[in-house]
Amino acid sequence: MTAPPAERAATRAKWAERLVRVDSHLTQAYVHREIWQALRDEIVRVNPTADGGFLASYTHIYAESVMSTIRRVADKDPDSDSLWATWERVRRNPAFASRQEYIDLAVAHFGPDDHPAVREQSDRHFTESFGEGDRVDPARIVEYQQRLRDDAATVSNFVDRRIAHLDPKVVAGLDLTDIHSAMDRVAASANDLHRLLDRTMVAHNLVAVPPGWRASLRSLFC
Repeated sequence: MTAPPAERAATRAKWAERLVRVDSHLTQAYVHREIWQALRDEIVRVNPTADGGFLASYTHIYAESVMSTIRRVADKDPDSDSLWATWERVRRNPAFASRQEYIDLAVAHFGPDDHPAVREQSDRHFTESFGEGDRVDPARIVEYQQRLRDDAATVSNFVDRRIAHLDPKVVAGLDLTDIHSAMDRVAASANDLHRLLDRTMVAHNLVAVPPGWRASLRSLFC
């Protein structure tokens, strides 16, 4: 028997609350990313011929913190508050995430004149992201979960290969695209789940090192 609408809404709200911790982990990772980039840029600006020892050490700490964050949100423990586990709750209860409720959540944010267009757009987006049926396709959820695990493996492999034996002489030019791309994909996955559960979006990456912080960093190397 399908649960009543009030129960489905309450369950989705409970799942969305679990994403708060995921959002916090991801936002902190982006803050660390901004600080690492600002610190690297300042070291290179002030002393481009430095041996890179300090920056190599800090880069090692930064990369391992990102690895830890992505492992945490990709944790397969079904009782955890990880992103993977929250997707798993949806996979096991597809009736609690229906196409109609997805559309209704979107329509509620707009006035009557916009309802037809919003319904059409939301219906299309549901199909693109979650399948063609009236409920979320569990196979699509498995794909989201596997991408999380793949990104966790990508970051771990990068840290093992490139960071663990990092040559301080090349750290200033080190390309961390693999790590940062994985972060962006994981954040996008979190927002896909937010869209499904509460039609919100978290701008995890809209963080910056404030001017005061940059001035403090600059004073370290003057």
